[in-house]
Amino acid sequence: MIKNLNQKGTTVFLTTHYIEEAERLCDRIAFLNRGKIIKIDTINNLINESKDKHIIEVVIDNNISDIVQLSEKLNKKFSYISCSSKNDNTIKIISVKPIDISPIVHFLSLENIFIIEAKLHRPSLEDVFVKWTGIEIDLMMKEKEKK
Repeated sequence: MIKNLNQKGTTVFLTTHYIEEAERLCDRIAFLNRGKIIKIDTINNLINESKDKHIIEVVIDNNISDIVQLSEKLNKKFSYISCSSKNDNTIKIISVKPIDISPIVHFLSLENIFIIEAKLHRPSLEDVFVKWTGIEIDLMMKEKEKK
């Protein structure tokens, strides 16, 4: 009902502690902390502005013997990224600038590593909220449950 009203041109002010609900229903978001608006913008602008790191997770065929060693090889080969093993078959690639995945894929191919999946992670609206307010969502929800 709220979404329909908004789509028909009605301005709706929605107050919620549920970030997913706000992201689904709102065009613009305002973060409040102690009764003061600390940040207000569109969802895309808030998320894009909060990208202080670019993160790609690469899932590889789990036949590799040492993923830590592979992460170290990637770090040596590509100085602009920082790699770490997330688990036995996932490498997390982090950079302060956008990551061109093609040279990394080529390098892994030369190492006979089969890539199952590569996915770009963008910050969630929850990540943006925590960045601007310093309030962890889990802590906020626990406080709300106490009342």
